[in-house]
Amino acid sequence: MQILRWKKDFDSAPKIACLGFFDGLHEGHLKVIDATLAIAKENNLLSLFFTLSESVSDYFKKMNTKLMENKVKQELIATRGFNYYLEGIVNDEFINLTAHQFLTILQEKYGVQKVVVGQDFSFGNQKTGNVETLQEFFGKDNVTIIRRDPTSPASSYIRNLITNNHDLISANKLLAFPYSVTGIVEHGKKLGRTINFPTANIYLPRKCLLPYGVYVSETLINNRSYPSLTSYMVNSKNQEAVETYLIDQKMDLYGQEIRVLFLEYIRPNIKISSIAELSELINGDLNYWKQHYRIPSN
Repeated sequence: MQILRWKKDFDSAPKIACLGFFDGLHEGHLKVIDATLAIAKENNLLSLFFTLSESVSDYFKKMNTKLMENKVKQELIATRGFNYYLEGIVNDEFINLTAHQFLTILQEKYGVQKVVVGQDFSFGNQKTGNVETLQEFFGKDNVTIIRRDPTSPASSYIRNLITNNHDLISANKLLAFPYSVTGIVEHGKKLGRTINFPTANIYLPRKCLLPYGVYVSETLINNRSYPSLTSYMVNSKNQEAVETYLIDQKMDLYGQEIRVLFLEYIRPNIKISSIAELSELINGDLNYWKQHYRIPSN
């Protein structure tokens, strides 16, 4: 799969594109994706997956409510068999594009001849573009509209499971990949080391969708998975901090990229008054993991 950069890399070979934000790649999104690939094969067209770097709402509010990291989405789409991946960079210039300007770029610069979208797809400045706009621009025969199954959970429903219900288990079942964050391990206070619970710390540029608290997690390092416990918090430096303890592992990870998959919310963060209290809390979390997640040895 070739990665194209918005308005930097151009390829005018004839293509069919699916258009949308595709946050979480849940069941409804996969119907749009599968239809795109099927039509591409039937019409001997190249396939292009188009998405956004972030939602317009997040851009204005300086938030991060995504269900899936951009890098994870790109990795998953590569496995589906698309020829091209194109991410529209949400900024003032992009937001101010009219619907016609946006479609003209797709057609003239990226060779898009046919499109597949969900029924509620909207685009362009002030969301003035919709499926009717697509039909007028490309022609009705070149626009495939995938109707939404009312019983299929939408992205907003999945977000609510995470933010309000703290239900990562149910949310992850609806996502194409467990909710995760990725970052480079940096130095922290090293408080956990004093009680033999060292953590790998990464810091996020914005508050993410995840509620603050302690989670059962899984950490990917160099394509290998390790069971872990993770605390997400705002630290004393006012940083969005993800602190992960790799169970039964001692590794020097400073400067390395890790991906933390959040599996289950255990409890809120608790203000501690002593190292002994911290040790007791972490041991309690570890016991929970042992009871519910540890694979018994033979």
